[in-house]
Amino acid sequence: MSPTVVFLEDNQDLRDLLQSIIESSLQVSCAAYESVKNLIANEATVLQSRIVILDIELGFKQPTGIDAYQWLIEKKFNGHIFFLTGHGYSNPLVQAASKAGVTIWEKPISSAQIVSNFKSILEYGAQDIVGAV
Repeated sequence: MSPTVVFLEDNQDLRDLLQSIIESSLQVSCAAYESVKNLIANEATVLQSRIVILDIELGFKQPTGIDAYQWLIEKKFNGHIFFLTGHGYSNPLVQAASKAGVTIWEKPISSAQIVSNFKSILEYGAQDIVGAV
């Protein structure tokens, strides 16, 4: 069975935390990847998920969450896509993400906010999500 939620996050601790919070609080399955390369290598799994959360900045000289977003659009992903960032709005990648019309969540994000946002997504769809930059 494909996961409901997919995370692209280069920080192992944050990947583990996000996955644990979502799986235990909402009883849905998750998959987590540390790079765009690994995300693409798991294409079938990713494209069958309902929600993809993309960290914008994935390390020096590494493909970014923007690259992953463009790949998802090219593959006609029909789920919800969100960006997660620890950078301010002045960061060029954050500005590029905001132009894509996708909700951006800022780190740090509380576990209560994560659970609340995901409940809204799963129950009502993305139009009810709060927390954008």
